[in-house]
Amino acid sequence: MSERLSTHAPAQDAFLASWEQWRAARLDQLREPYGILSPIGLHWLGTQPQSHPEVPGVWWVAAGGVRVRATAAEALRVDGVLVDGEVAVRDEGVVPPPGGAVQVASGELRVDVLAFPDAGGQETRWALRPRSPRSPALRRFRDVPALPPRPEWVTRAVFASYPQPRRQVLATALDTVRREFLIPGRLVFRLAGRELALEPYGGREDLLNIPFRDLTSGATTYGAARVLYARRPTGPLRDGQEVVLDFNRAINPPCAFTPYASCALPPTGNTLPVAVEAGELTPVL
Repeated sequence: MSERLSTHAPAQDAFLASWEQWRAARLDQLREPYGILSPIGLHWLGTQPQSHPEVPGVWWVAAGGVRVRATAAEALRVDGVLVDGEVAVRDEGVVPPPGGAVQVASGELRVDVLAFPDAGGQETRWALRPRSPRSPALRRFRDVPALPPRPEWVTRAVFASYPQPRRQVLATALDTVRREFLIPGRLVFRLAGRELALEPYGGREDLLNIPFRDLTSGATTYGAARVLYARRPTGPLRDGQEVVLDFNRAINPPCAFTPYASCALPPTGNTLPVAVEAGELTPVL
């Protein structure tokens, strides 16, 4: 049985101070020079050598990897090494994870070399995503609106595993890209007087990534999804483990700020039948 966390009056100041500290860190994250708001394009690679806007060199896919040809004058560096001629950026068998990037730079420009394996893992599509600390999105960014935190939007969830982890192919913010995830179970909790559940997936070792929609989606909050990160217990998730969900810290995914992001959208079951009036609102771009 999951239950809402209670916040007594003596803890109100600490509760607000903790949220304000988180909020400041979140805004700092959005202002990072090569962070969420820095992309200035997304270019798909083909098998024929081709140049792309904003990106030095000529790029193509060959033998399951990516190659580039550039002159020293273009100042293109791959993993810190100046390119003068033709080099393999990534060879077959050395594919980064979905959305993973190679370090490519030219002056203040950074270029993500992205690999997008198809849902069956049979084929990989490659793309370039240049980033600049002078991107239009970064230059005009001031803030992202958020609702004041309230203790009633904090709850304890209990993990309930599936008999076998469930494979699910999810749509992404890019129409032609799908991503496959293993979903181990669901988090069961009470919120707004209802028994609810969400499926977590992905995330770092210490965090669960929980994308969701609710009755505010497309009205006051970003329509595609918001994301909640929750501290996960140590080790593999097991039945009965508790996780704290703080919806005051629900954030907009990168695709809310830029058309060049590849966010996976929520699983079908991650649409809550309540209005979660907490966390970040739709960005003003």
